[in-house]
Order: sequence, then structure tokens, then C-alpha cells
Amino acid sequence: WIGVFSVEVSRYTGGFICISAYRNGSTTKTTFVNFRQEELDSIVLLICLQEESVSQLVKENPRYFNIFQTFIKEWNSLRPIERCKLLGKPLQLPLSIELCYLKEATNHGSSGLLKGKEYTQAFSVSGIPLCKLCHVPCNGKLSTVPEFFEDLFCNIGCFQEFRIRTSQKALRKELFGIEHGVCVMCNLDCHKLVKSLMPLSIANRRSYIERIAPGLAKKKKLLDKLVCAPVEGNAWHADHIVPVFKGG
Repeated sequence: WIGVFSVEVSRYTGGFICISAYRNGSTTKTTFVNFRQEELDSIVLLICLQEESVSQLVKENPRYFNIFQTFIKEWNSLRPIERCKLLGKPLQLPLSIELCYLKEATNHGSSGLLKGKEYTQAFSVSGIPLCKLCHVPCNGKLSTVPEFFEDLFCNIGCFQEFRIRTSQKALRKELFGIEHGVCVMCNLDCHKLVKSLMPLSIANRRSYIERIAPGLAKKKKLLDKLVCAPVEGNAWHADHIVPVFKGG
């Protein structure tokens, strides 16, 4: 089984919708559980709630306990304007990365397709749509009349693999889950650096970078961007260690 977990905050009620999706081969099981703000303020209450679905979700997946706790801590630390930007979106930790991705997300429509962009899909001789990644026939309910981008794929695995290969946003998110924003070349913790820079004044940011990351400070253009806008995208990038033209 492959699991995906996210939390969505309702823009209408402020409540939390926890979404867990598990895939076994071509079968996907998705569970939605709703929580009120007061229930999540104290994570211990999750175990004591009367709803069977809630207690069962935590019992079957103990790691969710820590995810809930971390999510609430990060959510409460956001400024009101930042929370407003994230309302109604499926979120995964860390939330600072979600804010970084937000700018790219504004270029996409509500269906997940790029605004103004056309997508092509191959069909078999018998008229069956073929997966954009592996070219296996798509048998989903919406395969012949797709509503979302993932409907162009035979399963969620192919959809995720395609996004990693073609979307910088998806690639960065996957890479962060593995390396947590730490540079593999110099071991600089870029994620920690950004978190430390955010509360500082512009003047103090420059001196802090020069002290903590002197190698980065030598790159003037990168330094100026990071001082003015301390976000993940200005601190680290997903790239090949060995250039492609050299076989990387």
C-alpha cells in the first residue's frame, strides 16, 4: 500500500478536513474526516472523540498523531494573511513549502490544468484513451470525458510520476521529502536558514547569511533575492548534481 495524507482548511467554516488516500495496485481508497478547530487545538482530544471514524483513523495510522500535532503548530504560527491564502487547498507539511508553491499554483485553473494550455492524449485504434505516461488503456469513469488532469492517467502512480518529471513544483516537493531542504553539496540546511531569516529585518538578514552561509553570500544576485524575499525557492533548487550533458 502507498499512502498520501493531506489536510484542507475550509474557507467557509474554518474546520479541518483530513484526507488520507491509499493505493494498492490500481485500487485507491480515500477517507475524509472532519475536525473543528477546538478539537484540534488539543491533539489529545482526537483519541477521545466519540466519532468512530476519527478514533479509528488515528488507531490504524499512529503516525497521524504527530502529523496533526505538527500541522496545528505550523498553522497557528502563520500570519492571518498567509492562512487566508491556504484556505480550501489540500496541504502537506511543511506549510512554508506550500506558501512557496502558491505563486506557481495561481497559474493553474481549478481543475489543475495550466490556464490557456492544451493537453493531448493518445487513443487506441478502438478509441480507448491511453495513459499519458505508460500508454496503458485508461479504464476510469472519467477517462473518456476527463474533468481533472489526473483523469488522463491510468492510475495515481502514473499521475504522480508524470508530475515529478514535468513539474518543478512537484519535483521540489518530492525532493524536500527526501532531503528536507539540505544541500547535498555543502550540507547547508536551506530550509532552516529561510525559517531563521523570516523574522529578521532586511539589514540583519544580510549579515546573518554572511555569517551562517558565507558560500551563498558570495553569490550577489542570489544573496539579494534571498534578503528581499526569504522563501524556499530563493534558497535552494532541485537540480542534477552531475549536469545532464555529462550523463547526470
